[in-house]
Amino acid sequence: MHIVLVGPCAPIDVMGLLNPADSRAAAETKGYRGIPVSELAKSYVALGHRVSVATLTYHPDDEESVFRGPNFEVFVGKGRPHWTRNLPDAYRVERGKLSEYIRQTSADVTHAHWTYEFELAAQQAGRPHVTTAHDAPVTVVRHMRHPARVARLALAYRARLGIQHLSCVSPYLATRWRREMLYRGPVEVIPNSIPTDALSEGRRPTQHPTVLEVADGGRLKNVKGLLRAFAVTRQQIPDAALRIVGPGLDDNSATAHWARETNVAEGVTFVGPAGRQELGKEFEQAWLFSHASLEECCPMVVLEALGSHVPVVAGNDAGGTPYVLDYGRFGRLTDITEPTEYGRCMSAMLAEGPPSGPSGLDQYLDESFSPTAVAGRYIHWYERSLGLSEGG
Repeated sequence: MHIVLVGPCAPIDVMGLLNPADSRAAAETKGYRGIPVSELAKSYVALGHRVSVATLTYHPDDEESVFRGPNFEVFVGKGRPHWTRNLPDAYRVERGKLSEYIRQTSADVTHAHWTYEFELAAQQAGRPHVTTAHDAPVTVVRHMRHPARVARLALAYRARLGIQHLSCVSPYLATRWRREMLYRGPVEVIPNSIPTDALSEGRRPTQHPTVLEVADGGRLKNVKGLLRAFAVTRQQIPDAALRIVGPGLDDNSATAHWARETNVAEGVTFVGPAGRQELGKEFEQAWLFSHASLEECCPMVVLEALGSHVPVVAGNDAGGTPYVLDYGRFGRLTDITEPTEYGRCMSAMLAEGPPSGPSGLDQYLDESFSPTAVAGRYIHWYERSLGLSEGG
């Protein structure tokens, strides 16, 4: 089967699929990272399918390019880098480049990821296609009140009219698309797979209790709530440490300055952005992964923590996060909006040494979130939705 994936995908994340010369060039391209797309591409190639990826870059130093390898190619179109340029005309330039590439591939399946410019490009290409929603546009606007988010919400409503076959990455997101986006067609639930490039090779917890969070500096990630909760944890476990990894979370960030001014920075290290291998090391040494995000549809970072056998605590009302944790069977759920309760929950998990992962975790992950399992579910969905015979 020849599948064209339309969505964010940084070439550096698929370097292993490329010819040596193209791999070296791809390493210099910043691209537009979308781990769900790159992981799915790798899974399909491993299963013997031919894969094309249609993606964009908004980085000013990148050039438009095509990188190739056995049974694989990725087209990187050059996008206009600021929302005031691309959103007013609904990504007209970007859609044109992507749709032309899609038509050139003559693929059996066109699969659009995210319901904005990539979905509109798949519609413009004029072929039957399937769509995966990765976020709830209305909910995103509630948490992130910015003109660009409002404009993208309008774009998602426009895109919704042309969606032919929809999948969502969690039951939570499927409900949001029915209630908020007023989507009336059938919805298939297929989760993200565990990213394989940031998993630790084994657990080697630090000598002192170490909590890890991977997020960004945005309000939705609730890092300030985590900092308040960790101050409660420190009252009960004075040598506990918190490491916060991600963009906008380095030692000079606004969040770090706020933490020092509010006296909740004791024991906290603001790591900032980290590469995928560096992230694997963070998982390797952590006692506990504490995910403070207010809403996630299918959090890949939680899957990475589970795949690294790091126990997880997260929000009991945080969108699709409880689904990933099997509603508390494979992680602790608490009220992440209440610092005292949240902090005491972390303390209880840390009190007796590095907590161990729950029994049955490996089987659960293998059956529900492994790359092979997720890719297989998508292939069956393609066959049912697009009327394809088995294998192509």
